[in-house]
Amino acid sequence: APQALSDHGYIRGIEYAYLQENTPDENRLYLGIHGGKNDASHGHLDAGSFLIQANGENFAIGNLGVENPYPSDFFSTTNPLYTSTATNSATSRGRFYYYRVRTEGKSALVFNPDARPEQKPTGVSSFTSQANDASGGFYVLDLSDCYSRDVSNYKRGIKLRRTTGLITIQDEFVAKGNGPAYWIMHSAATDGISISTDGKRATMTKNGKQFHATIQAPSDAVFTVVPRSESAINYLTETAPIFNTIMNGKNSINKWYGKLQIKLNNTTPNQAVTIRVDFAKSLQAVGAAVVPISNWTTQN
Repeated sequence: APQALSDHGYIRGIEYAYLQENTPDENRLYLGIHGGKNDASHGHLDAGSFLIQANGENFAIGNLGVENPYPSDFFSTTNPLYTSTATNSATSRGRFYYYRVRTEGKSALVFNPDARPEQKPTGVSSFTSQANDASGGFYVLDLSDCYSRDVSNYKRGIKLRRTTGLITIQDEFVAKGNGPAYWIMHSAATDGISISTDGKRATMTKNGKQFHATIQAPSDAVFTVVPRSESAINYLTETAPIFNTIMNGKNSINKWYGKLQIKLNNTTPNQAVTIRVDFAKSLQAVGAAVVPISNWTTQN
């Protein structure tokens, strides 16, 4: 007989946590998030990257895979360093120029994109709280150390409300500067994606199955879509001029994956910001009010 899967789990060391609906149905909602040490063996700059499955399909993925075979410079240290002064100059090619290693190639936040690694390569993220019961569950990941150059604190929470079939990804951070911030989600369901007139809702279709994303905060945020490409590497607008030439022909093509993203054009230094995006199989699964992560329960 098939084994019953737990409706939540945490893998120590790998620092991966997941939540899912308590049903054997392959259409169940599933979400996971990755933390831990960025400098773990073969580690990428992917702390906070998330995965979502619904209706038997992957709608959000956190990792595009590795370069195969490994390029000769795949483990070479790059300049500028994480701690370098902001610069658009990329000089010594290596690990943190590769799209699949960079944070912008994940489903994570990126602050002030330029030639530097977006997360601290030695950064560590850890789970600070979690709860789970029949009505729902959540995990909270503290990412402050991984983003210490750009933020004074940052937590990302993932939540599943089993009673309503709603997934929430919520980010709370305080930026040190006033540069742009991106919320990025890689998806194999960007073909034919529909964005509502106000930019707040995205409806994805994968193999005829629909899945909806809704921005609950901030109030001025809107979705944009970056289509998948048979040839282009989807670096951000700011980093494409930096890496496209020096990395020409070096990146594997990611032809199955586009991006759903939010760009905050500027952040206010020392001001708390909340980004909340809800996901559901049904538009009827309306989210509750935005609640600070510190006040999360399985009921709200």
